[in-house]
Amino acid sequence: MANQNALTEASVRAQMQAALNEFTIKSMEALAKAIKSMAKAVADLVT
Repeated sequence: MANQNALTEASVRAQMQAALNEFTIKSMEALAKAIKSMAKAVADLVT
């Protein structure tokens, strides 16, 4: 049974890591989009 628990724990851990990775990627994409938008706004002000 300990082996099954270890497998379950590893599976849960892998799912959590995947969710965290996805969240990080989405956050970075949103941040990049915001920076791009701000850069455009600054460029529009300058020109």
